[in-house]
Amino acid sequence: MQGASAAGRRSAGVRVAASVGENAGVSNPYAPPEDRPRQPGGEQSDAPTQDQGRQPSAHEAWQHGSPTPVRSRVPTDPAGAARAARIARAFALTVLASVLVSMMRLPYSLAAGALGLVALGIGVWALVVAGRAHVRGTLPVMLTAGLGIALLWSMATAAPLFALQTELDRQACLDGALTVSARTACEADYRNELNQLRDRLGQRG
Repeated sequence: MQGASAAGRRSAGVRVAASVGENAGVSNPYAPPEDRPRQPGGEQSDAPTQDQGRQPSAHEAWQHGSPTPVRSRVPTDPAGAARAARIARAFALTVLASVLVSMMRLPYSLAAGALGLVALGIGVWALVVAGRAHVRGTLPVMLTAGLGIALLWSMATAAPLFALQTELDRQACLDGALTVSARTACEADYRNELNQLRDRLGQRG
């Protein structure tokens, strides 16, 4: 009986040892993280975080000092720039011609308004050509300022058309004035007629 009991204890011990050997590689889910078995290669069995594989935003890249892609500037077209410069010269000459024509006698000075309108068209054309050629620098700025001046000048030269008869009477009076007092009287009559014309326009409005 004692021999059989000892043999049974030895067989139970062998089965327990075998069971422990088989379960040696299984981790205990209730054990602390430091007691869990590590995977081969020294890597822990933690799941990948959500941020892995996400590309950093431009703001994050700037904060970390990483370079961000910069848009390259469109190069200037040399042929288009030269064409815009030629048209700009024609625009300036047309404005100058309008100023010179405005100093002539009536009715020739009325052509200054037409030349001013032509200058406006040429200036807009030059600005469009410069924009298509991607011209940078002083040329687009000068063209924009020149267009503003040409617009004001065209409006000023068109003003005599609203009082053409008054302007013609003033010119005829000054042609016949031989003294300073006669010229002063012509200017006074001219101002009076302009005031009357303004009053009539105001009443109609």
